[in-house]
Amino acid sequence: MKLVSFLSLMFVCLSVFAVLPAVRCFAEVKDSVATIQDSATIAVNLNSASKDELIQVTGLGPTLADRIIAYRSEYGPFESLEDVMSVKGIGEAKFKKIQSMITV
Repeated sequence: MKLVSFLSLMFVCLSVFAVLPAVRCFAEVKDSVATIQDSATIAVNLNSASKDELIQVTGLGPTLADRIIAYRSEYGPFESLEDVMSVKGIGEAKFKKIQSMITV
């Protein structure tokens, strides 16, 4: 009976020591993901961004990036975020999706 209790205790101890590194690793991964998410929220400036930078905004592809660049070349810099809705293909729904990722 004592042998069974001893073996049970050993199993619990070994299980704890096996789980602790995994928990520590999970915490490190979680911190890394948070850092990546924070860096992903950096806004792209509509007035200075290149086509490649504009394409990094989720929802803006090459065509819209070209239109944004053409718009600012023709009309000058965007004065407000909402001005981007003057670009063909960017309506209210698209604007709501991208507004947290852009700046002027």
